[in-house]
Amino acid sequence: MKKATILVLLAVLLAPAVFANGKQETKTPSVITPQAALPSNVRSIVVGIPEEFGDLSPFGGNSAGRNYVKYNLWETLAVYSAFGQTIDEMDLILAKDVQIINDVTSRITIYDYIYDSEGNHITANDVKWSYEQAAACGLFQKVTTNLKSIKVVDNYTVELVLKKDAIGMLEYMLSYVAIASQKAYKSSPDKMSTKPVTTGPYKVIQAISGSKLVLQKNADYWQKDPSKRAYIAKQPLDTITFLVIKEPAQMAIALETGAIDIASNIEPSEVSRFMNPDGTGKNGYQVSNSYGGMATMLNFNCSDASPLSNELLRKAVCYAIDQKGIVEGALRGHGTPIGTCASNVSSDYNPEWDVDYYNYNPQKAKELLAKAGYKPNELTLSIMIQQTAEFPMVAQLIQAYLADVGIKATILAYDNALFSQYRFQPDLFDMMISIMGTSDYVVSAWDLQFNGADTPKGASACFVKDLKLQELLDRAKGIHTHNQKTVNAFADYLEEKAYSYGLYVKSNYCVANSKVAKIVRHPFGHVIAGACSYR
Repeated sequence: MKKATILVLLAVLLAPAVFANGKQETKTPSVITPQAALPSNVRSIVVGIPEEFGDLSPFGGNSAGRNYVKYNLWETLAVYSAFGQTIDEMDLILAKDVQIINDVTSRITIYDYIYDSEGNHITANDVKWSYEQAAACGLFQKVTTNLKSIKVVDNYTVELVLKKDAIGMLEYMLSYVAIASQKAYKSSPDKMSTKPVTTGPYKVIQAISGSKLVLQKNADYWQKDPSKRAYIAKQPLDTITFLVIKEPAQMAIALETGAIDIASNIEPSEVSRFMNPDGTGKNGYQVSNSYGGMATMLNFNCSDASPLSNELLRKAVCYAIDQKGIVEGALRGHGTPIGTCASNVSSDYNPEWDVDYYNYNPQKAKELLAKAGYKPNELTLSIMIQQTAEFPMVAQLIQAYLADVGIKATILAYDNALFSQYRFQPDLFDMMISIMGTSDYVVSAWDLQFNGADTPKGASACFVKDLKLQELLDRAKGIHTHNQKTVNAFADYLEEKAYSYGLYVKSNYCVANSKVAKIVRHPFGHVIAGACSYR
């Protein structure tokens, strides 16, 4: 990239974003004051999270903020304790036993003494209802797409049947659906969105939307045998307070002043305050870095509602963007480009994909734009983002790269709730910056984004209806057909059609003060305050 272009892009980064309404509000950061000291016999910790925790119900829409708190509240049948585990390696929680019947069928037996935070007895009927609710609510695409049936065998046993065999799918199913009492849920006036009746080790005692969440240890937590508890249910603390701190500088200041004890996701621009050049923590702090299974990508709206239904135009956008420039400019170098729409830490990720993946080529982008039928500066596209510390900077860089090749772009920034709603509406955006995670395989991430089976508008990520794409995906993810050849075939076709553009995986830093003896994170990268150990 030429030096002049770099200066232009840096200037764009420092300038206000060009949003759809032509202006951006500037908010004065609030002062985060240290917490009042608690009695010495009360073990408490304060965690800073960069996004709102949102809907606290068992079936609330997935978001980065919710992921920081949900493992303390809701329990699933099983949970990953390391990246890429099989069922035999996972921590069982509500499940006492998992029996594999065949490639698509499993029989799960839960403990017969599970009770939620209000004393409701959890049985197989609640498990069946929870899975059906998750599949029907429309917020868990993978569950909706892959769950064929779940039936009650006896009071504490269910039989779960998938529509197709898929590598890693059963593990995902067991770890993703929160189990709740049907009776308690239906009795809740707001469907537990603010006052959940939880199955987990903690319960909510205060929830201030967009600001603060206070959890208290459930003294009557159902699993009394410590040897049978999952790692997320150790209950080392009496209370956990989550403070929403969206400004990266304020997050760092809060940690320095003792207003928080853990910064769950501190931006790379601030981490040098606490981290030595070799990655170790400075005096009094410890730093944890994780790439995990989360990848950031630019999903294209391939429906007839957007100009990006044009394949040549999608490719023009891809060649116009410099992945390395985004990593350097928006992430300060704390990340790495990827060669497909999935994390490069996945076991079936092929490093060869990185070599020729839409290498930055503005001239080629201009040629493709012309072939697509557009003159320079004739076309305006919209980029929808979730309002976080990171994505506005990424969007501004993409905006500048597109301007260099003659494509105008506006940025549509929304909070968690609106973003979760609008992402499924193809008439509201042209491109969407999105994060997609996987428990191990790239095919698992692809399945979430591009599986169009049983969805009337095709894959929710890009609204594609492509039978060949579906056939290649089914082969790549099949238990008996998953291999490097079938995985490569899907990756090659996805790149050829340019339905989505994999951008990068980001260094995800968590920093804690001296109260924390060991930081524990979910394999996906989220710090789990109730699983950490403390001094």
